[in-house]
Amino acid sequence: MSKFFTIFETATGAVIETICLDTAVFADPSTIAANADGEDVAAYGPWDAATMSFAEVAPGADPASQDFDGVTWTASPAKARDRRWADAKGYYEVRSSAGFALDGIGTVQTDAKSREAIRMLADEARDRLADGDVDWSTSFINEANEAVPVTAPQIIAIYAGVRGFLGECYSVCQGHREALDAAVASGASADEIAAIDVTTGYPA
Repeated sequence: MSKFFTIFETATGAVIETICLDTAVFADPSTIAANADGEDVAAYGPWDAATMSFAEVAPGADPASQDFDGVTWTASPAKARDRRWADAKGYYEVRSSAGFALDGIGTVQTDAKSREAIRMLADEARDRLADGDVDWSTSFINEANEAVPVTAPQIIAIYAGVRGFLGECYSVCQGHREALDAAVASGASADEIAAIDVTTGYPA
């Protein structure tokens, strides 16, 4: 069986660390012999009884989303922001890889492999034009696995569209980060921050 303890500064209540202890080995942080992984940490390493105190994390407390003031655990706006930002980045990865519609082409795929394939085609198209091969053409495979004939200028334009799409997705994601940071700075609660929608604004 393990328990969590918060080590904090006695004078200020500032949290130093939250640790997991194996209660079969020791009863409190002042006599730590090993941490949860069995590694010898010799009495918690930095433990100083003159300046530090400890408190067991109450059942139901969540150190990952709450702060400890030396007495109680309360929802942390900063931790809510970090968790929502992680959600925003995850959603950005999904949307930036989802592709976009292009007239006459269909849906252009924008996952990593497709982006690289399009970049290579665009490079070849530029080389062909530089060599004076203005009649060069190739087939572009869209999301529906359809082979669409395209000219050199068209494939270059498709790649430009991919870059524009990715740039727009990135800007949207950064805007959500700015909104989260602004919410923390304005004193929003953890619940208010957790409710911020980080899925809006992306190109259709």
